[in-house]
Amino acid sequence: MRQRAARLLRRIGEQLRSGMSGPVPAGFWSELGDSESMAARVALEPGWQMAEGQPEGFTLRMQALLARIREILLATDAFGAQRRSLKLPAGTEAEVTTFQTGLAALLDGYARELSEHPLAVRAPPNVLAQRCWSDLKRQTADAQQTTYEPLLATARNLADQISGLPAWKPEQANAAFTSRASQA
Repeated sequence: MRQRAARLLRRIGEQLRSGMSGPVPAGFWSELGDSESMAARVALEPGWQMAEGQPEGFTLRMQALLARIREILLATDAFGAQRRSLKLPAGTEAEVTTFQTGLAALLDGYARELSEHPLAVRAPPNVLAQRCWSDLKRQTADAQQTTYEPLLATARNLADQISGLPAWKPEQANAAFTSRASQA
């Protein structure tokens, strides 16, 4: 399940890195749905964690991660829609691409840790996501702030969702992770 989640995060990163502003591909949603179904089936199998050598909190962590990935997909879609709705000057367009590339790098790093160090995954540094957003905001001239405010709001949400990917530490086996999706 970790490998599936890591693969989906890499695919989202590829989408961001490519500069595409279209809707999130349906295959991403399908892959997320398959992963959520698998996590639900695994949660219903008593004692599977012990047989597989997984800590007790693994199912909870996976469900929290999948909920966060859903939020990232929603935020990516909203950001793309805002980007498509505007005619951006070349300098701002370049900064948007840089913003997306920076967030893609954060997703790639998280996916790599999820694959290689599954019980000790660090959350993406919030400072980097916020710096990506701040650089984008600075690029828009004061006179354009009102025009670009919806784009900046969706960019901030996307950065926040990515920086909110949960850290996994062995001592957090029983910690509860929350997300807006799990509270809905």
